[in-house]
Amino acid sequence: MKGNFKATTINEKWATDITYIHTIKDGWCYLASVMDLYSRKIIEYSMSKSIDTSISSTGCKKCRKASETN
Repeated sequence: MKGNFKATTINEKWATDITYIHTIKDGWCYLASVMDLYSRKIIEYSMSKSIDTSISSTGCKKCRKASETN
């Protein structure tokens, strides 16, 4: 995208983020989210006690599958 985060239609561009959340009970947890840059809505998220590639790839796969059916 080279810094161009403007989207002209839904599902044209997505952005991902992983947030580290420290909890008293479980220690560190990780929240991965996918945002549609056109609507600015979170379209998928997942939370895990471990950080690895599956936390973000699962959300992206779900979004891709959903966008192909629309």
